[in-house]
Amino acid sequence: MNTKALRQKVLDLAIHGKLVPQNPNDESATVLLEKIRAEKAEKIKKGELKADKMDSFIFTKECEFDEDKLGKCSSGTRHKRHYEQFADGTVKDIEDEIPFEVPEGWAWCRLPSICRKAITDGTHNSPTTYDKGDFLYITAKNIKADKIDLSNVSYVSREIHEEIYNRCPPELNDVLLTKDGTIGEVAVNNLQEPFSLLSSVALIKPAKNILPWYIAYVLKSNYLQNTMRQSAKGVALKRIILEQINTFLIPLPPFAEQERIVLAIEQFYNKINILEESKSELQTAIKQTKSKILDLAIHGKLVPQDPNDEPAEKLLKRIATSDNRPYEKVEEGDIPFEIPPSWKWTTIKNIVNYIGDGDWIESKDQSDKGIRLIQTGNIGFGTFKDKEGKYHYISENTFSSFGCNEIFEGDILISRLPEPVGRACILPKLPERTITAVDCTIIRLNEELISKELFVYYTISNKYLELIKENCTGTTRLRISRSNLEKIFIPIPPLNEQKRILNRIKELFEALNKIVLNLV
Repeated sequence: MNTKALRQKVLDLAIHGKLVPQNPNDESATVLLEKIRAEKAEKIKKGELKADKMDSFIFTKECEFDEDKLGKCSSGTRHKRHYEQFADGTVKDIEDEIPFEVPEGWAWCRLPSICRKAITDGTHNSPTTYDKGDFLYITAKNIKADKIDLSNVSYVSREIHEEIYNRCPPELNDVLLTKDGTIGEVAVNNLQEPFSLLSSVALIKPAKNILPWYIAYVLKSNYLQNTMRQSAKGVALKRIILEQINTFLIPLPPFAEQERIVLAIEQFYNKINILEESKSELQTAIKQTKSKILDLAIHGKLVPQDPNDEPAEKLLKRIATSDNRPYEKVEEGDIPFEIPPSWKWTTIKNIVNYIGDGDWIESKDQSDKGIRLIQTGNIGFGTFKDKEGKYHYISENTFSSFGCNEIFEGDILISRLPEPVGRACILPKLPERTITAVDCTIIRLNEELISKELFVYYTISNKYLELIKENCTGTTRLRISRSNLEKIFIPIPPLNEQKRILNRIKELFEALNKIVLNLV
């Protein structure tokens, strides 16, 4: 079950007035908006609030469908049409801007219309920050998962805080909206202490009888999330500006219905949280089951042995003889764990026809097209990660002048960098010629000894990863040299048993993958 989509469905029903029933006895949203305007006007008159040139209000007038721009109606079916009156008295027909119909008793309004003060953002400067200090300094990175995350927070001095706070003072239950970088993250301020904001966060102060969480949920709905994504500007850093936020159209229910909607959303979300916890536990169990299957497989306990199978040692000796090289026997004291008598330990270098590294390609050597460069980021945990849109290339001239090592469909690539070190994948068929980076090792197996698929399954087993880690170097960042990688032990079953093991792994993994797909 896709719980993210389920949350959005709840929000979609909520903002369309379909999550909870309407009560005709509720005071209408139109009356609520009139009260907010009257309260603002009184404060402006007393000098407690500055008049906002962005102030406007939306009203409806019953007209006929083919009303012209002069406001005259000819014959036709009657309906309510939306208009917006601005602070200078001008009126505009905005019927085409209204995204969807709302129930009787609701009203459309611009976001500033339901705020007690103008929408602002934090400082546009970059103050000196500290790991510890007098006042919290909240930026877009701290707004996540519907809350203010203080796990990676910075601080500013009292002097800097007072300068920022005088212009942009966050208070309890204000709504915070990220507008730079990660756009559209929302939180309702639950901090009792004052703090400073960066300009990457917009500060929204809900008016009386406007629930902060109702505003937050509308902002989180696909309706406004899509609006923000579509209106965002910038290439490297996407952003929306306050002028755009001020134009957001909000579907507003009566106050009593806001309360019912927020309560219903929270109840649904609590149930979804339980589903997500169960889903997470099941995914963990499936991951552990796969690890157990591989553990049984590499110990020779997944399928029964057949005494008629040719022993692996005989196979290894025959291949060594045909290659005109000595058969290298692994000493008993070196073996990592016990395997069946018909199996045999060997090392990676003894099961390959070719082993080599990729090429040292720097950013300056790359081009827009040509021969594709496969990097460690493309090597997943047993799978190839295509990463569409993040391709890197070198020119034919660079390929020739560097003497690059071309790789081909079916080659096995092993990452000698985290995470984890030693992960491997089979290179699929790609439309371009390809090379790989220097921290990738290229292996072409002798498939008379072991199949590619079984080898890759071995590389995602816990025992293999333990052997890799034991042979790594480095402290802050582990890595394994190719010479150490060649020495990694690998258990070889008889060829016929390999086929039975591979078929059984695929059968069990397919059943587990079907369970995972049903969770999405």
